[in-house]
Amino acid sequence: MNTREFCAKYGITATARRVDENPSMHDMPMGSSHWKVTLSIFDPGLARTRKRMTVPFSMGPGLSGAPKAAEVLDCLLSDASSYRNARDFSDWASDFGFDPDSRKAERIYKAVGRQTEKLEVFLGDLLDEALETERL
Repeated sequence: MNTREFCAKYGITATARRVDENPSMHDMPMGSSHWKVTLSIFDPGLARTRKRMTVPFSMGPGLSGAPKAAEVLDCLLSDASSYRNARDFSDWASDFGFDPDSRKAERIYKAVGRQTEKLEVFLGDLLDEALETERL
């Protein structure tokens, strides 16, 4: 199963609102678009939205239109996987080619950690299954 199929199976949708900038992405190329995306899980048994997660999201200038739920979730899962698979900051930094003495790299690592915690709350017991989905 890929991330798109996972979203369809569990009723994960996205609403996106265009914003001027992404506070986490300061080095995007000219012409990039920035969004505030809210992912929602719809529970058909309750006939209402069960959980929400809002994240900043940016797309390069070659992409158009609002981001889709599967695209956003795919990126979140990729970040979460890298964070969870690293032994510590130094291990994570070396995987991405960062200097382990870099303050900037440490800020990114901590931001990914906070984002991963939010994703764990959002997906709950679905997280492990989501992490095993095929990336888009």
